[in-house]
Amino acid sequence: MDKVLTITAIIPAYRESDRIANTISAVRALPEIARVLVVDDGSTDDTAAQAQAAGAEVLRLPTNAGKGAALRAGLAACPGNANDILLLLDADLGSSASEARHLLAPLISDTADLTIARFPNASGTAGFGLVKGLARIGTWLLTRRWLTAPLSGQRAVRRWVVDAAPLADGYGLEVAMNVAAGDAGARIVEVPVAMTHQATGRTLHGFLHRGRQFTHILPALLAATFGRTGQRAFKITHPGSLLCWVVALLLALYAYHVSAAHRFISASYCDLMLPVLGSVVGLLLVPLASCLLGARRKNYRGRYIPALGGLCWMPAVLALLVLLLMIGPHAVFDSTLIYVPLFFLAWLLLGLMDDLWGSNEHKGFRGHLRELLRGRLTTGGIKLLVGGALSLGMAWVTVAPSSYYPIALPVAALLIALRDQARGAMSNAATCLQCPPLLDA
Repeated sequence: MDKVLTITAIIPAYRESDRIANTISAVRALPEIARVLVVDDGSTDDTAAQAQAAGAEVLRLPTNAGKGAALRAGLAACPGNANDILLLLDADLGSSASEARHLLAPLISDTADLTIARFPNASGTAGFGLVKGLARIGTWLLTRRWLTAPLSGQRAVRRWVVDAAPLADGYGLEVAMNVAAGDAGARIVEVPVAMTHQATGRTLHGFLHRGRQFTHILPALLAATFGRTGQRAFKITHPGSLLCWVVALLLALYAYHVSAAHRFISASYCDLMLPVLGSVVGLLLVPLASCLLGARRKNYRGRYIPALGGLCWMPAVLALLVLLLMIGPHAVFDSTLIYVPLFFLAWLLLGLMDDLWGSNEHKGFRGHLRELLRGRLTTGGIKLLVGGALSLGMAWVTVAPSSYYPIALPVAALLIALRDQARGAMSNAATCLQCPPLLDA
């Protein structure tokens, strides 16, 4: 690990003229702190003047943009080494800000990468724990870390942890940072401190405040679940991506029309809603299963996203199998079609096995074949052997009625076996065209 160069305290402040001076004095008294930066978030009182008089550097924002924007501005004004330590504190701590030394100790001794302040128990004065419970459960699902104080804004953190994902806006800032730190493999430690600040009680104002927290934290967790940690869960999709989805839907409807015309299958468009609903369920299943199974992987943008992409097809394939079984006794159709979803399910299970237990040590057909020749069976090798058998089976179902069966069977099997390479080429082409997926994950 590189040597720590600086420890910088960043304090976002909005209309905290009454306590900001005491907070800064307590922080400046810590010998480890090299720099104290106050980001005045568009205050209409003399917060900036009080902070400057207390000896802090002051960065003033023209309007009130929120804590996330204030911290982003502070980070931009403090470039440094990836292992530099940032002390993030609220402006209303007063003299209790001196307790921040307990947050710094684990990072200085290199036993943590992120420390979170755990305040004394404030039972009876706070809310009913619904918002904190949501943050705890969401953080645990995404990171497998159970935090007692997931919403605490008093933190010491290495810069590389903060840079792992954008800082979220609003009250989702802390939970997004928890998830980003967990994805990046940071060591997270909660530290008991004797800090005090202005807490909201069980009053109308307090419940409205916690209601706003809930409406910020839930979308922040949803965004992280879909691989957009620190950003909005959904945004307007790229026109090219939308066009691809529309074309795919039209092709699927045309394929069904042709199949129905040739009596391969016979089902109403209403019956086809079953596979469509399965597709929707699959889109939700992927992020949930990836969280529960700890299968979040870094993508080409450096973001951690759900890795079990093949699961999105499983509910649709199961629904198609059910549909074929339902229409079989009541309609004339090619009975061999029943094997198609079964083969797809087998492919999906192979991919799931590789995603969960495979490694990136050996990649591609050549790498896995080389390991097989050396007598080593990798998950990729299992996919190679079992996938080859599945390819032959799917090819047999597809071309068995053909008069060109001896030639068509090996060609079809080869094309099916090479589907991963074709999918990878399409993915690379989409990347070059800057055509993100529908959910832009």
